[in-house]
Amino acid sequence: MSSSVRRPARVAPFAAALALALAAPAVAGAQARGALVGAADMTGTRSVAGGGLTGAAAYANGFAVSWNITNAGNNLLRYTYTFSDFGGRGAGLSHVILGLTDNCATSATPNNGTCVQGASTTLGANTAAPTGELRRFATTDPGNSNPGLANNIFGVKFNTVGSVGGTSGVSVSFLSDRVAVWGDFYGKGGSDNFVQNVGLTGAQFNSNNTAFYIARPDGVRVSDLPSSTAVVPEPGTVALLGVGMAGLVAAARRRTR
Repeated sequence: MSSSVRRPARVAPFAAALALALAAPAVAGAQARGALVGAADMTGTRSVAGGGLTGAAAYANGFAVSWNITNAGNNLLRYTYTFSDFGGRGAGLSHVILGLTDNCATSATPNNGTCVQGASTTLGANTAAPTGELRRFATTDPGNSNPGLANNIFGVKFNTVGSVGGTSGVSVSFLSDRVAVWGDFYGKGGSDNFVQNVGLTGAQFNSNNTAFYIARPDGVRVSDLPSSTAVVPEPGTVALLGVGMAGLVAAARRRTR
């Protein structure tokens, strides 16, 4: 897919909706979970201090997750997440869970048509292939593996690389052939330190506010979108393509059901 290819006739019907493409965080009339992430939000941050995340114990006063999604070519996106702002609080980071659409799969091998391909975790100079456990994580799971998990979440669990108490700045990176939508996140460090996005909790569960979620891969493939649609368009095309992609993703979902 090339972001330089444009077919004006294909995107012209969306021109009247330009003013709506750069909308406020709320998704009118629908929950934000599963809604398309616009090009302007391919880079973003959610935090306990700044909003979007809620934490307990050592994470109650600080934790942040940032993401950067770039076009890797060949119908692939590079998803990179960095977890920070918990260093010095006495709680490392043992694992994170990234919500996925339930028709996703993972693989250690890149370019094999799965949602999460060739993942790696990094802490300082240390990089390793994480153990990726893909399943539905439930609030009723035995033991204390995910304390405080507010609601069930289907996703992939990444064990981090040697993040002990006082160490911050862990990152996870992988390729995906799936477009980005808003979804859920959970992280744990130690026995009682946990953090999750606000949209996974209590009264905000299924909220229509995208500020309560993070960007993650969907079940819809990049290749399902027409070649005229840039997955990560240049700033000048964000307004036009943001609305167009929303309709295209909805149509692709209907075809795959």
